[in-house]
Amino acid sequence: MLETRDLKLIAEVVQQSVRQETQPIRDDIASLQADIKEVKADITELKADVAVLKDDMEGAKVDIMGLKNHMSVAQNDIKAIQVTLENETNQGVRIIAEGHMDLDRKLNTVLKSEKEKAMMLLRTMRLENEVEKMKTKLEATA
Repeated sequence: MLETRDLKLIAEVVQQSVRQETQPIRDDIASLQADIKEVKADITELKADVAVLKDDMEGAKVDIMGLKNHMSVAQNDIKAIQVTLENETNQGVRIIAEGHMDLDRKLNTVLKSEKEKAMMLLRTMRLENEVEKMKTKLEATA
């Protein structure tokens, strides 16, 4: 049978063998723990960045709401201007058009009488010429 000393030697050899075989696993675990610490640091940094982005988004939302309100006011102002233009400008254009039509009628009346006057003048001149011709014939025959 094995003695206690032999058993201790066997236990020591087994322990050394287990240490040697588990050393790469321990190294891997230490490397993984270092990587996990880096990942934790990165996650903490990302959380801080996300918090900053959330604050920025809240500010952007407030700005957008302000812009929407300004756009609504501007649209109301534009509608009021359009109504004013339609009511006042269209009425003004209608009044001017009516005045223009009156002026056009008066101009046509004046032009018509000027045309008649010119025709009368031409007839008068033609009749005077005929009278002169008759006078000349009369004098020649007399």
